[in-house]
Amino acid sequence: MVAIAALLTWLARQWLGPAIAVFFFPAVVTAAIYGGYGPGLFTSALSTLVSVFFFIPPQTAIDIGIDDAIRFVVLCGVSLTVSALSAAREAAQEAERQSLLVIAEQSRELAVRKARIRMSRDLHDGILQGLTGIRLELHDIAEASVASVVHDRLLATERALAIEQRELRRLIDDLNPKAGVRAGTETLDGSLRRKVARLSLEWKTPITVHVMPSDLAVPAPLEQAIGMMCQEATINALKHAHPTRVSISVAASDADVRLTVVDDGRGFPFSGRFDHDALVDEDLGPVTLRERAASMNGRLAVESGTRGSRVEITLPRSVA
Repeated sequence: MVAIAALLTWLARQWLGPAIAVFFFPAVVTAAIYGGYGPGLFTSALSTLVSVFFFIPPQTAIDIGIDDAIRFVVLCGVSLTVSALSAAREAAQEAERQSLLVIAEQSRELAVRKARIRMSRDLHDGILQGLTGIRLELHDIAEASVASVVHDRLLATERALAIEQRELRRLIDDLNPKAGVRAGTETLDGSLRRKVARLSLEWKTPITVHVMPSDLAVPAPLEQAIGMMCQEATINALKHAHPTRVSISVAASDADVRLTVVDDGRGFPFSGRFDHDALVDEDLGPVTLRERAASMNGRLAVESGTRGSRVEITLPRSVA
């Protein structure tokens, strides 16, 4: 830019008279707008030296007088002013862009939240109520049935429907916002205890929860994932292993969070301890839990035997 300004000044020098800085001002302004303080000040100094050396007598010599010093100060002032205005404009544009991103994200979350609430309401008022009616009808038919074989099969079918109802209620709970709890006031420990209390009551099986530390706080996406994984692992144990008790523990370090679900039931169809890679290679263990853990850069390990099973899930504390 300084070279162009010098060329234009040389071509128009006979008409410029003493106003030799006319073409250097745009060069300084352009450098300040697109380069900031450093390039703007450098262009101011270079423009002053070029004008002194080539256009102010004695030419081809650097002899800076009071007029040149004033010109340099004016160019620097213009550079600093334009740079400050340019920086303020860019900061305002960035702030506006961030505000638009936040508004867009909040709008998306609100739309998802409304869709989840609507879906959970439809499931609760439609399918879940319909299953309840079918269960009651099956139970009445079973009680009225004389043949013991028919009676037992009807009751078994009714129990199978009850299990599916529990799964559907769990899905509805996951879709719904926390009822009766203000966001940000419930700890992870309290959230897990609230989730398993209903499971313990429904399955008539003691379920204990230990969170260390008890006031553990994690990002909301991670907290939701921990709750869903603990609940899924517990339901798997209750449904398939028929334990007399289940224990859930959550322990955190600086880097990750480890979830452990232990039961004293029948265990998995395999024996021994298998880490995540072994489970993937041999296609063993709870597939949904394994895939959910992998999607969050986590790891799943399963230990199974005749005295029960142990499911360990390790998740990084920073969830993308």
